[in-house]
Amino acid sequence: MRFIPVEKLKPGMILGKNIKNTQESTLLRNGVELTDRFIAHLEARGYKGAYILDSISEGIMVPETIPQELFDDGVQAVKEANIEGLMVVAKQIAAEIISNQHIFPEMQDLRSYDDYTYHHSVNVGVYSTLIARKMKMGARELEHVCLAGVCHDLGKTRIPSTVINKPGKLTPEEYDLVKQHSRFSYDILADNYAISAKVKQAVLYHHENENGTGYPEGKMSEDIPLYSKILHVADVYDALTSKRPYKESYTTADALEYIMGGSGILFDREVVEALLAAVPAYQAGTEVELSNGEKAIVVKNSNMSLRPIVRLMSSGEDVDLSSNPDYYDVVIESRMTLKEDFVREVERLSNGVGGRIMRRVGDPRILVVDDMVTGLMALKTALNDKFKIIMAKSGMQALAYITKEGLPDLIILDIDMPGMNGFETLEEIQNRFDSDVPVIFLTALNNKDMVKRCKDMGASDYILKPVNPIYVRERVKSALDKYEDNLCR
Repeated sequence: MRFIPVEKLKPGMILGKNIKNTQESTLLRNGVELTDRFIAHLEARGYKGAYILDSISEGIMVPETIPQELFDDGVQAVKEANIEGLMVVAKQIAAEIISNQHIFPEMQDLRSYDDYTYHHSVNVGVYSTLIARKMKMGARELEHVCLAGVCHDLGKTRIPSTVINKPGKLTPEEYDLVKQHSRFSYDILADNYAISAKVKQAVLYHHENENGTGYPEGKMSEDIPLYSKILHVADVYDALTSKRPYKESYTTADALEYIMGGSGILFDREVVEALLAAVPAYQAGTEVELSNGEKAIVVKNSNMSLRPIVRLMSSGEDVDLSSNPDYYDVVIESRMTLKEDFVREVERLSNGVGGRIMRRVGDPRILVVDDMVTGLMALKTALNDKFKIIMAKSGMQALAYITKEGLPDLIILDIDMPGMNGFETLEEIQNRFDSDVPVIFLTALNNKDMVKRCKDMGASDYILKPVNPIYVRERVKSALDKYEDNLCR
């Protein structure tokens, strides 16, 4: 069995796993032969793809994380906002994960756009429980974490579906309304005395960031409850790997790369490490491309997350990338594409809402200021195909460029530079040019004082060195989008 993205499905392929419709009844059954009409329907409704059976994938098993019936019960309970039902489901999910220490989320979630919020909630419950297990939490704690996960987005029922599923750009008022969903979720649970206060807190604060830039209260790391930190990572991971009307899905590996890049900034480091231990970078049954040009299917994971056992599509041979000496220098290539006609999810991660990027005239200009050539080249490599990059090795060079060419669309400033450091450079730019251009600071330090100073200087964001290319691209786009939103207010 292997997973085929919907755009690559062909008539005559044999379905390897049931596909549900929005009522959780079976839309297409295992063993059915796909037709043009079936494929068109799947594409129109936003399904990511389907598992198919063929000779090249014979014998590849794709296990379910939890029994499908239990997953469906969870989805139904979320749809009905059935709190008692969700409590039962959370207890059963935790029991499944406790009883099977080798359980991994290997299966692609076959859901349509319409199913997103409900499936997402159950997925977050599962991922959160897997993370909590890796963090050595006890059975009762796993139940609590799972319940918080399946309940975290209940508040979206109080927001019009036209806003939640809006394919176009949200207005500032709509976005402010969406940001209320975590508080609405808390309110739904608040008077239920059978639910732990820790669960309610987790739901309320699941959008808080380590650096204090989250909501609803802008809490810093030490003030964010641990359950909330777990939900935050699970929530963002599932949002990134989901296909939506306004964005394509990330591969599992690219989603993990993004979350690793935000470790210590958006996400708690210990929780990120637990996610990496709980979730395989490459799911069984998915197609990958190797750096030597060969195409392959992931058979199963090895003891090294980034180097699974794969089946070469050219020969049908199974190769363990973790132990085969002929493949020590071969890696799996990233397949993430950031299509310009889709919005990224990062600015509204896990809100289940969209917003198209406003069209700009030409590529945005980004001024990167770093005294280290290696730092400049790393950023240029990460950003060059989407943006016009101007590089400066000092604050003085940056000022000279702006004086001559005008303000760029974004400035990325290294803090630790000789002579004029990043803070001094930004202060000079603000004073000379009355600039409100967004600024992202680069730093190798991550502490409370550094975060506070970045915020006091009006920075849009800060990124830790060494930079993660996927994370950098998304944070840059997020900063540019925020700037455009402010211009439209």
